[in-house]
Amino acid sequence: MANILIPYVIAFAITLISAIWAIVIWSRVEDRFTPLLIYFVLSAICEIPGNINFLILNKEPSNLIYNLFVLIEAFLWLWLFFKWKLFRNNTYLFYTLASSFVAVYIADFIITGDMNTIFTAYRLYYGFVLVLLSIHHVNYQIVHETKNLIKSSSFLICIGLIIMFTNKILLETFYLVFSEYSFGILVIVTLIFKSILMLALLWMPTKPKGLHSL
Repeated sequence: MANILIPYVIAFAITLISAIWAIVIWSRVEDRFTPLLIYFVLSAICEIPGNINFLILNKEPSNLIYNLFVLIEAFLWLWLFFKWKLFRNNTYLFYTLASSFVAVYIADFIITGDMNTIFTAYRLYYGFVLVLLSIHHVNYQIVHETKNLIKSSSFLICIGLIIMFTNKILLETFYLVFSEYSFGILVIVTLIFKSILMLALLWMPTKPKGLHSL
């Protein structure tokens, strides 16, 4: 436990710093990144009470807050891809995926019957969808964009999503194999994910100067 406490605290610190910076630059960032800015702020709000329990009070964080957040999170990521025009030729797919998130979430709740129980099926489903959307967007960028993708916020975000949710899917699917190390692996991957998102935030494209105040 002591071995992963430092990366855990660093990941939490990155969440807070990213949320603060997202608020600072909100009016200057291009509108297509608004869902991500909202994600940063809500993620910090969600993590604060859980980490007070875990780090200070030495209690297990409540799954209720996280179960509510993962539904909001899924819609924010889906909205982000919509803003990036991933569904430009198929808005029906966007609404279908959004509806399926709600349907699987409700089904998972009915099966578990408890909001304090982790909704495993839902998390696997929306994680798988996000990985596929991210791969599609990365492929599009590689083929159509000529600029340095390493400094492309959307490229970094997709890479982060692929790493994070592929890891979660593998940990959930092969839980019995990784059970002894699953928390430690998740903490390290989460730290990598949040670091990548923070880089994406720092390199996020801004509006033309005349539009900052609009």
